[in-house]
Amino acid sequence: MQRCFVTYLNRWLASIGAEACQRIQIHRVASHQTDYRKLSAEGRIQMIEGDGFHIDKEMISGKTVLALDDIRITGSHEKRILKMFDELNILNKPSFIYFAELVNPQIDSSIENRVNFWAMKMISNADSLARSGNLIVNTRFIKHVLSFDNEAFSLFLEGQEESFVCSLLDMAICNGYHQIETHQGNLNICEEL
Repeated sequence: MQRCFVTYLNRWLASIGAEACQRIQIHRVASHQTDYRKLSAEGRIQMIEGDGFHIDKEMISGKTVLALDDIRITGSHEKRILKMFDELNILNKPSFIYFAELVNPQIDSSIENRVNFWAMKMISNADSLARSGNLIVNTRFIKHVLSFDNEAFSLFLEGQEESFVCSLLDMAICNGYHQIETHQGNLNICEEL
């Protein structure tokens, strides 16, 4: 969704003679190994407070900053990003754009996990997505497939191209998932293939 948004924004900017937007990553160093997706609202807020966030201050200096995210559940990411801007003394505050927002506080925040993986309840669903040719592999997908048991994960990998397995392994390592004990068995399976 983010790529699509940026594509259309850049087309519009080009049509009015403006510069294209630049994608800049907010780097996050997690201080935990807990699966954030299944936490309550309070648990999410407590956990994210210990995470380190960083952005290239010089790159965004004097620019309009749009922070895009798929869904706003508790607002904890937004609060932590605003805190980072204050800590780095960045004067231009970001505007936050979400594709959806949970506004009913009676609904448990773990609904995000159910929505994110509605179409991928079993490893066979992940396999179908991977083989479709339409899958854009992201960190959410990687973390989810790594959470499957070793036997199901092995079967999933057996049907994949070597380049896909290597990409999955590389992205998992880049996100620090190799340091999460529950993912190490499946990452060892990737390395063996």
